[in-house]
Amino acid sequence: MAAASEAFDSVPDAEVRLMEVPDPAPGHRASTYETLRAFAADPEAGEGSLAIVTSPTCRPFQYLEAVRAIGLPAGRSLELLAHPPAWASISPEAVAQPHVYLQEIRSVVQAAGRLAEDLVATGAPSAPTATSA
Repeated sequence: MAAASEAFDSVPDAEVRLMEVPDPAPGHRASTYETLRAFAADPEAGEGSLAIVTSPTCRPFQYLEAVRAIGLPAGRSLELLAHPPAWASISPEAVAQPHVYLQEIRSVVQAAGRLAEDLVATGAPSAPTATSA
């Protein structure tokens, strides 16, 4: 919440909200997609464009999931902002480890595949078509 408040401090009409989403079923871990869908379904989420603040490392993955969870079904425009690394709850050196980047690259590739599948399923005009060789 502090990162979002600071990120939007200079935007006079920005409203920063902390919203609680339901816990996942026992024994399950909440995914970014499920969390964003729960947010989008909450009447407190309002309407219009969204700006979401996240870490620089997670931004590409979370952007793709946000488009899939909020942008496609609700038609909302959104932007994901990366907060400065110094705001992270862990040291910037810990975030810059190769395994962290490899995990995020893997997540981005998987999220892009899920988004492409959803675009094809919805018949979106910009959806790529699958071809076989």
